[in-house]
Amino acid sequence: MAWLGAVARGAADAPISEESDLASVLHLLAVRHLALVFHLLVVRHLALVLAPTNRSLTKSNTKNKLNRFGYMRANHEWYTKSIQGSRELATTLLGEAIKTTVLAFKLCQQMYLRISVSASEVDATTDLALNFYHRTGARVAQNTIDGFYIRLILTYFEGTSNVQREKPRIIESNRPPLNWPETGEIEFQRLCLRYKPEGSLVLNNLSFAISSKEKIGVVGRTGADKSSLTYALLRLVEADSGSIIIDGIDISTIGLSDLRSRISIIPQDPALFQGTIRDNLDTPHQYTDDEVWSAIKAYQIGDLLEVPTDKYTKKPSLNDDDDDDDDDDDDADSDLGEWIEGTGLAKWVEYNGSNFSVGQRQLVSLCRALLWRRKILILDEATANVDSKTDKIMQAVIRREFADCTVLTIAHRLNTIMDSDRVLVMDQGEIAEFDTPANLLAQNCHFARLVECVDLNHSHQPPSEK
Repeated sequence: MAWLGAVARGAADAPISEESDLASVLHLLAVRHLALVFHLLVVRHLALVLAPTNRSLTKSNTKNKLNRFGYMRANHEWYTKSIQGSRELATTLLGEAIKTTVLAFKLCQQMYLRISVSASEVDATTDLALNFYHRTGARVAQNTIDGFYIRLILTYFEGTSNVQREKPRIIESNRPPLNWPETGEIEFQRLCLRYKPEGSLVLNNLSFAISSKEKIGVVGRTGADKSSLTYALLRLVEADSGSIIIDGIDISTIGLSDLRSRISIIPQDPALFQGTIRDNLDTPHQYTDDEVWSAIKAYQIGDLLEVPTDKYTKKPSLNDDDDDDDDDDDDADSDLGEWIEGTGLAKWVEYNGSNFSVGQRQLVSLCRALLWRRKILILDEATANVDSKTDKIMQAVIRREFADCTVLTIAHRLNTIMDSDRVLVMDQGEIAEFDTPANLLAQNCHFARLVECVDLNHSHQPPSEK
């Protein structure tokens, strides 16, 4: 398109003797206009078609990209510069098009109206036209972009029109007692669950009861919808039919906040926030520092979290004098200073715990559950990604500290549920078996075959991998 400007400038200097000169300019304007219209139509269509296609990929990569802003800036720097260059080129081309239009208009005046046109008049008219372009061009471009995004948003709404809104966080007319659940009894009554209204059932007619303080292991092959039990208990997905009763209260009749705040969960991928250890262990800040430290010390996981529990001492007064004779106070102040600088409860946690190992992140999540002391604990494949040492420590702490709680363990490793009171075997969203581990192993059933497969796989491993 830049050659249009060159042609226009050449035409301005050349004498006008034939009508073909004007026809050539008008033809160039027509070609430029058609090319611009075609370009806008194609770009709009491609954007609307490709944006929904790439949406799932964008969602899956969002978590990783949040931790890699520096790489993103470096990777897309060339793209940003190309966009800037394209905008400058577009501005130049439109300016040249305006000049060509003004020249064509002046040519018409001189050829058909026999009005003489001087070079100064052409320059003045061109300046006015360019000024008008700069004033209105930005507004037109912004309106075009706004219209495109409005249509894009409408396209998104069409795809999410069937998404159901969550139920109320709190139902004032039906709030559970402050000490609920007091015993931790859970009963599933003909529960059916599906993720989409038109989808198939992922939990089909589940009916079973869990007694107070009972330890239940949930196992099954991949795709058996074991984790759907967690979604149902926390009402991440509302039940299609049936109900779940906890300590005599139907969980569908109370608010989501009242339900979820009374159940502790340690997921496979624990959620850690950017902040201090203190913020991650006690997000609402409802416990004192002494209580948090007591929890870390009592469960003997401070060393594994690289949180030096011996650093915490009494907070020094601002009026204390620096007395060399008081060595103990000086040591305490020094230790607390180190704690403030980044150890102890003030140890910094990066976004999603990126500066912690997988095992340490799980231990933080475990310590959080220990501090809250809920009557119901859900372990959703909590030890699937940790090493055997951390797994043993977590199992020992759970057995010792949650002896008076109801524990539901969705297992990835069968050895983590072998000491459970009962084992629930899931198969395609239904209950295949539900009995004690000893009784299940004595029968030729799903659980026994799962254990045999695990033993067979271990026996075929090289000695270095066992």
